[in-house]
Amino acid sequence: MSELAELFDRAMFLRDADDYDGASQLLRELVSRARPDDGRRLFAQAHVQLGAICKWQKRLEA
Repeated sequence: MSELAELFDRAMFLRDADDYDGASQLLRELVSRARPDDGRRLFAQAHVQLGAICKWQKRLEA
């Protein structure tokens, strides 16, 4: 498994444990380090998860 895939897995573990700040930090790191040849699906899924986490955080703040 690639290092970026491991970052994604750790981020999803944190998300599932309701640690949205930690998960979003790892996803941002993944997005900043990813290159086009690293896999567009992983890059796209990281963006999708970041968006979902931001929505959840806004709902929790309300």
